[in-house]
Amino acid sequence: MAISSLSSPSGARVSSVTVKNKVLKTPCFFLPTSRGTVPHLTPDNVEEFDIPALYVGLEDCLDRLEASPILTNEGTIKKWIAAPSVQPTLLAPRRTSPLPSVSAGQSHINIVTASGAKKLTNDLYIKAVLKLCPELVIPLNDTPTSPPGVKRKPKIVERSVNWTTELLLALKATDAFNTTKVFFPVPDLDTQYLTPIFQFFQENQLANNIAGLAFSNNVNPLPADLVGLPRLSIQKFESPLEILKCIQRGIDIIVPDMITQATDAGVALTFSFPPPSKDVLNSKIELGLDMWDERFATDMEPLQSGCVCKTCRRYKRAYVRHLLQARELVAWILLQLHNVYAFTAFFQGIRASIQEGNFDEDVRKFEEIYMTSFPASHGFGPRKRGYQMDLTNVQPVENKPAWISMKSPLEKEIANEYEALKVTERKEDTQDYNEPELHNSNDPTVDLYADTYATQAATESDSELEDALFSQLDEFDDTAYREQRLEMLKKEFARVEAAKEKGHMQFLTVENEREVMDFTLSSKKVVIHFYHPDFIRCKIIDSHLEKIAKVHWETKFIRIEAANAPFLVVKLGLKVLPAVLCYVNSQLVDKIIGFADLGNKDDFETSLLEFRLLKSSAIDRLKEESSSNKSIYHDELQNNQSDDSDFFE
Repeated sequence: MAISSLSSPSGARVSSVTVKNKVLKTPCFFLPTSRGTVPHLTPDNVEEFDIPALYVGLEDCLDRLEASPILTNEGTIKKWIAAPSVQPTLLAPRRTSPLPSVSAGQSHINIVTASGAKKLTNDLYIKAVLKLCPELVIPLNDTPTSPPGVKRKPKIVERSVNWTTELLLALKATDAFNTTKVFFPVPDLDTQYLTPIFQFFQENQLANNIAGLAFSNNVNPLPADLVGLPRLSIQKFESPLEILKCIQRGIDIIVPDMITQATDAGVALTFSFPPPSKDVLNSKIELGLDMWDERFATDMEPLQSGCVCKTCRRYKRAYVRHLLQARELVAWILLQLHNVYAFTAFFQGIRASIQEGNFDEDVRKFEEIYMTSFPASHGFGPRKRGYQMDLTNVQPVENKPAWISMKSPLEKEIANEYEALKVTERKEDTQDYNEPELHNSNDPTVDLYADTYATQAATESDSELEDALFSQLDEFDDTAYREQRLEMLKKEFARVEAAKEKGHMQFLTVENEREVMDFTLSSKKVVIHFYHPDFIRCKIIDSHLEKIAKVHWETKFIRIEAANAPFLVVKLGLKVLPAVLCYVNSQLVDKIIGFADLGNKDDFETSLLEFRLLKSSAIDRLKEESSSNKSIYHDELQNNQSDDSDFFE
C-alpha cells in the first residue's frame, strides 16, 4: 500500500492506493459515520457517490461492550452498516470528534458510548476487528483530549507500540491478515518521544504489514523509510482552508466532520477548488449559504450555480428553505446530498491542481478570495439523542406524548403506594441516612457540646461528658431554662450518634461511581474529592479534608480516584485535579478545582478550606480547636473567641 506520488514544493502529493479491489486516488476523504450510518443518507444514496471509504468509530456501537449487538449478531461490518460490498470501511476505536475522557490504563482506554462511559480493552477491540473484518483499521491508541503531562507521554508511545503489535499478531493468526490493513496511530508528541515507534518499524518484522500512518493532529518529521506510507489525519477541521494547509504538510487522507456539521446547521457548501477569479468589488466570497436566511425565501436559483448534484438539478433554494422552516427532514437529506457532492468535487480539484503544479498558488488564492469561516446559522439543526452528541443548536422537543394514562383512581393509588415501597426498600438497601429534623435554637451551647460530644476520645464515656454539662447547668438557677437546654442537647447527641453510626467523621475512600451517587442521595451534606494517587496536591487536599472530617459530624466526606469514575468526570467536566465537589440535598453547590481558590499555594491552612466549605453550606459552622474547654454560657463563648480571627458567620 506504499505511495508513489507526484508532489508539490510544499509537500502536497497526488497518488493512488489500493484497498482490497478498489483504487483510491489521493488526496481524498473518508466520510465519517454516526452509529454506523452516514447522517441523513440512506445506503442507496451513499452508493451513488464515489466515496473512497467510510469511517466507523467503534465506541458509537459499544453500548454494552462485549454484549453489544454489533458483536453478538452475525455478519461483518458491511452487514452492520448496510454498506455496498465494494465500499471500503475504516474501523477506529473512537469517533472523529470524541468527547473528553479520563486517562487510559495499561490495557484499556476510556470511551463514551450512548449509555455512558466504558472501558474498552485491547482484547475486546481485537475481538471486534476479527469479527467485523474491516478493510482498514486503526489500532487501539491512547490519544488524550487534552495535552498530556510529561509522565504520560512515554506511556502513550509504549501503548501504541504494544497494542499495535498485539493486533498484528492476532491478525497474523487468522485469514484476516491479508484482507485487513493496519494504519499505525502516531501520537501528537515531539519527535524525541517517537524514537520507540521508529525502532519498531526498523526492528520488528510485523512492521512490514503496516499499511499507513494515522495522525491525530500535527504531522511529525518522519524517517526516510516511512515517507512513502499513506498518511491519514483524523484531526478536527473548522474550514476547508485548514484541510488545504494539512494537505500541504503531506497528508493524503482526510476524515472531515464539517460536511455533516454544515448540513445540520442548514448550510449549503458553495466553495470550490481551484478558486474562481477574484471579485471585482474586492469582497470575499462565502464558503456556504445559510439556507435559513430570509433572502432565500423566493430565490429560484439552485443551491450552487453550475452544480450538477441531484439536489441542484431538481430543487431551488426557496424550496429547501421552506422545508427547513417546516422542520421537514427531507431538507437535511437534500443538503447532505449536495454537500457530499461538493466535497467530492473539492478533492477532485485538489488532485488536478497538484498534478498541474499550481497547488501552492491555488491555496494562496483560496485564502485570499474566500472567507475564513462558515456563515452563522439562523435556525436549529435536526433533533439528536444521547449525551455523546453535541446538542447545541438542535431542535427542541415539541410534540406531546401520544398516549395518556388510562388507570383508574384506585389503580393510581396502588401504583403510588408500590412506588413508595420501592423507594423505601432502596433506602434500606443502601443504608440511607436521613437526618432528623431539629428545631434550630440558634444557641451556641447546643452547638458547642454537640461538637465536644462528637470529638470526644474513645476512652471518655458519655456519662462523664454529661456530668460536666450538668455541673455547669447547676450553676444556672433557672429550672425551665435548664430543662430546655437538656432536651435540646439530648436531641443533638442523638443526631451525632446516628451520624457516627453511618460513617460520618471519617474520610472514606470509595471504589466506584455507584457508591458516590448513593452517598449524595443518602446524606444531606457530602464533600467529594476526585483525586489521582500520584498527584502531590491531591495528597495535600486529603490531609486537610481528613482533619475537617473528624470535627464536622454533620457532613459526609469521601474521595474517589478519578480513573474509577470516568462517567462522573465527563459529566461534571473535571479536567484538573484535585477537584473537590460539595453537595447539599443532592444538589451540586460548589466546585473547588485545583488550588486557585485556596491562595494558589501548597502550604495553605486548613481553616481556609474549611471557610470555603462553610460559604458553600457544605458544613454548618466553623469548629473551635478545643471546644471541650469552652463555657456553655453564650457570653463566655464570645469572650473566648480569638480577636484575630478572620472568619465569621
